[in-house]
Parts: sequence; structure tokens; C-alpha cells
Amino acid sequence: MVYIDKYDSRHPVRMYSRIGLRAPLHCAAVSKVLLADLPEGERRRVAAGIDYVPFTANTLTTPKALLAELAEVRSRGWAADRAEHESFLNCIAAPVRDATGRVVAAVSISVPDLVLPYDRVRELLPRLRATADAVSADCGLAPSRTHDPEHPARREQQ
Repeated sequence: MVYIDKYDSRHPVRMYSRIGLRAPLHCAAVSKVLLADLPEGERRRVAAGIDYVPFTANTLTTPKALLAELAEVRSRGWAADRAEHESFLNCIAAPVRDATGRVVAAVSISVPDLVLPYDRVRELLPRLRATADAVSADCGLAPSRTHDPEHPARREQQ
């Protein structure tokens, strides 16, 4: 997964991500959003090929754990990274869909735990999803289809 844009906080403690840098597939919320939308066979192939580097004590370290997490992400429509990539950082991410309903990108909010604990970060989820929905609409997705698991593109992936 590659970061294509970023808005930095004015707070002095920030996350290390930079535009153009890559994030690990097994422990970043944005990666989980992208992987969760893949067809099942492709999800399994990707999960089997990841080098599960344990960045923190919370990092997912097996294909089985990642696939279980991706099933949850797919079901609820958003992903979290609870200090999985960086021990002091919590992140939530939501999908950006194109006109067909496929996930083509993800938007996220990452906040250092000392600034905002995970439960408070989760309170930002409605705003994050509204932002992802607005970007999806700009990509041609009908507003009524934003979270619809029965959208034809979603059914094809099952």
C-alpha cells in the first residue's frame, strides 16, 4: 500500500507516513480496507505471501489472524490499527469506492494515543465515513450504494 496524500496535524507529535512511502499490508488500517475488498481467493493468496514482521506487541503475525481481521473489516465496512504498526498510534480507515462499488482507495485518521485514546478516535468514525462517502461520490458511486454489501460489484467478489 502506498500513501498518495496526507494532511499533517499541527500537533508536534505526528505519524511517520509520507506521500509515496509504503505501509505494511498486515498492520495498517488503510491496507486492511484495501485487502478486505479483494475476492476471497486473492485475499488468501496475498495473506499467504506477506512477511509478518511484528512491529509491536499488537501486530497481526499470521495469515489466519489477518484473514479473520479482514472478514471483520469487510463486514463492518471500516478498519482499525490499534497500535499494530506503531506502539503509540491508533488509526481508523474507511473505503473509497469507484462507480462500480469496488474499493479503489482508503482514507484514515491516525492519532497518537497520548493525544486521543482509541475509544475517542473511534468517535471520529462517522466523520471519516462521511468523508470517504463524499470522495466515493466524486468517483461516481451512487450515494445509496456507499455501504451496500449487496451492490452488484460486492456480490461478484464473494
